[in-house]
This record gives sequence, C-alpha cells and structure tokens, in this order.
Amino acid sequence: MSPFEANNMLSGDCNTISQSSNIVNNSGEKEEEEGLRHLLQQQEEAGVVPAQWKFKVLATVECHNSSTDVIGAITFDKSNDFFATGGIARKIRVYAFQSLVNSQNHSSSSNHHARSSCVKEICTPAKLSSLKWHLEQDNIIGCGDYDGVFSEWDIERHLAVSEKDEHNGQRIWSIDYCTEMPSLCASASQDGTVRMWSRSSDQSVAVLHAPAHSPVCCAEFAPSSSFLLALACADSNVYVNDLRKLSSPVLTLSHHKRAASYVRFLGRDCLVSAAIDSTLKLWDISASVDHCLNGESDRLDLKKTLQHPLKTFGYHRNARNFVGLSVWAEGGLIACGSETNEAFAYDCHQGEPILRHDFGEENFPVPGGFGVSGSAGRKDMDDCLVEDQGKLMVSAVCWRQSKESECTLVAANSVGILRVIKGFRN
Repeated sequence: MSPFEANNMLSGDCNTISQSSNIVNNSGEKEEEEGLRHLLQQQEEAGVVPAQWKFKVLATVECHNSSTDVIGAITFDKSNDFFATGGIARKIRVYAFQSLVNSQNHSSSSNHHARSSCVKEICTPAKLSSLKWHLEQDNIIGCGDYDGVFSEWDIERHLAVSEKDEHNGQRIWSIDYCTEMPSLCASASQDGTVRMWSRSSDQSVAVLHAPAHSPVCCAEFAPSSSFLLALACADSNVYVNDLRKLSSPVLTLSHHKRAASYVRFLGRDCLVSAAIDSTLKLWDISASVDHCLNGESDRLDLKKTLQHPLKTFGYHRNARNFVGLSVWAEGGLIACGSETNEAFAYDCHQGEPILRHDFGEENFPVPGGFGVSGSAGRKDMDDCLVEDQGKLMVSAVCWRQSKESECTLVAANSVGILRVIKGFRN
C-alpha cells in the first residue's frame, strides 16, 4: 500500500494533483511570506549566503533485475564508508562507497566494477520498506518489512539477530534509531501505531497511537533529544510527540493537502515534511522544542497547530508513491525523488531546485542545463516535464553526511538503477 492508498482509505477521494504545484492557500500566503522574510533576515544577520552548486555523476550501478529491483531505502553507516540498499527484491545489498566511486575509472566495464563494489548481499524473508544502519554497532542493520516485522541483521554473519512482530501483519513503513539513545528504535506502521523497541526486551517498550488511528508513514527521532519523535501520517498531518507524554502530540503541522509520507529533522529547530501533494514543506518548530526540553510539554496552552510553513518546495512530482526524502543538515540541503524518474535537491535558503537529475538521460546535467549551477524558472521546469515515462520514478535518496564544502547524494529508481551524484560548492 502506498501513501496514495492510505490517503484513499481515510478520505475516500483522491484528486490528481498537478505535478509542479506549490500548494499554498490564499489565507496562508501572507503568514508564509512573513515567516520566510524573518528566516532570510536571520540568515542575513548571521552572514549566511545561499550557495551555488555544481553536480556530476560519480558512479552508476545498473539494475540486477528490473522487474523486481525497486529500491525503497538507502542508509549509510556512521563512517560513511559503506551504504546499504533494500526494497522489494528482498535483499540487503551493502556497497563500499569509495570502491564504487573508483569504478568510474574502468570505462570499458564500469558496471562490472560497480557491481563488484557490492560487498554483501543478504536475502530477507519479506520485501523491505525501510533500512537504518545501527548508530553504534557497525555490523547491524535494522529493517522494517511488508509483513510488519522489525528485524536487525548481522551483515557479517548474514543472519537476523532479532525479530519483533507486533504490528499485526500490517506493513512497517519506517524505522529510526534514536541518536541520543542508540539502543532505542521506533517502527511506524500501517496499523496506526509507532512501537519503541529495545535490544534488552523481546516486546515493545512503548506504543504511540496516531490521532484517529491514521496509518503512520514515517517516524523520526529528534537529533537533540531522546524523547521527541516526529510522525508523518496518512491524514495529511505531521505530529511532534513527547514520548514522556504519549496521550497527545505537542505540535501538529497542518498544511499538506494529502497523505504525509516523510518527515526529517533539519537540525534542532526545523522539520522538513513530504506528502503526495507534490510538495515538501520547511517548518520552524524551535518554540515547541524549547518547551519540551524545558519539561513543559504537558501544558495544554503550549500545545498548538502550525498551519503555515516557512517555505514550500514543489517542483517535483509526487502524487502516489514513496519517493524518498533525505536532508543534509550541515549544508541545509533537502533531496527527494520524483514520479518523473528524477532526483531533486533543494537548498532550504532558496525556492527553486539546485539539482534536477533525470535517470532517463545518459548524459548529465539534464536538459536545459539545470543541475550544473544556478536555477531555472518555473516555465522552464514545466516545459521539461514528460507526461509518460513508463511509470518510472526515483524511489529512494540519501545524503552522505559531511561537514565539507562538498555533498554527495545516492539515489535509486524503481528499476534498481543506483547513482552517486556529487555536488561542489562554487
């Protein structure tokens, strides 16, 4: 079941959304502009200048079996030396990053060398929807699958070291390890719950129920706290919860028009949400974070709903499927896939994409020169859209975290093509 289907269950009606629409209602335009103006003023006072980027493809891995190789998740280990992929092929594949990048030097047989960079391949009993590398144990990868099982795999021994099954057979859409408490993991499920798991317990240690039992498409822990958890739900809302007070969310983010599919923390004070209304939204949640860190999350007067984000990004197309969402907090960059078989990257300080890479094009950058540097206007972007691309889509993205003036994005599409794209700050 996709976010589209989950949304259908709730609303009974899902209208087609324009692939490039920026969803901003008239009543909220003024508040959004004021919020953005305030953000830009803060950046100017801090001397922040939006960066210009140039991108190029470093490596490509062709699909193993295009009919069954939809990649739905990508995760890096803490050293950034290895990354893993998972999807409907029921396989965890682990790649050596530098070996894969070096494979571009073998021009006559680059794909052979690229595939040889897959250092581990582990078969799993079910299709995988989510992967996360353990934050402390380099040999452990956590998985959420279509059978509703949260499992942890020892990639050295090729076996599952733990399996937890409490989601009543309904799909787990997302898992996440807690930065502050790496032994704690959350699994978000179609059954409308998020369950907390600990290696020390065979059963879930806590259960969070989404409002109105809405299917939960994504859950992510705050990087600054072990008890703040954000949820993206099929009722179109994003919720921020204090795990010490499970009764109700401390913050509701309500501006998406259809099912919310992903949520990511962009640093301590900002959230990025994605939905199948073809938009990403940037939110300032600093006030709620402060209240929670000060132990004030139970005060009813501090519980509130935000209806207007700081910024909306809407040049990609996403009206039905999970297409991935990843953030590079140090650089303020956001990446997502698209149902046009493209990977997009946005700078949170700008409105238009800094990268639009077409997986259907052999050359890079994409038509119109966009993705090398600068930006393209809305008309140029719309002119490049193709109505029928055989239903191919970019289905997973992941930034390689860095603190340098370079960024690296790994992206994959629905026929298993994997690409490493590097960005250089001008």
